[in-house]
Amino acid sequence: MANLLLEEVEYKIQQTSFGVWRRFMYINGTSFHKFRTHKTMFGLPLIHYTYGRSPETGKRVCAKGILAVGRIACGFIAIGEAGPSARLDSAKRACRGGGFL
Repeated sequence: MANLLLEEVEYKIQQTSFGVWRRFMYINGTSFHKFRTHKTMFGLPLIHYTYGRSPETGKRVCAKGILAVGRIACGFIAIGEAGPSARLDSAKRACRGGGFL
């Protein structure tokens, strides 16, 4: 099996009037989904949703937005297992580098 981290990743991209979906299906059946709205506030998307592991890095992606939904989420309203206030170093590293966070 080829190493996806060394290859160009081809996402299925779907543009909607509200935002952009980026999806990737792994060979083993697992998937990666990411949604960001076009509209922003304070430099953050109104909604940012993530699911699964990024095929580019192999790691979970931090959802950053006004409403952030994902395994790791940072935002005014964050729904997830971990965020920057959690005592998990991996969550803090994943959410680092975003605006007010």
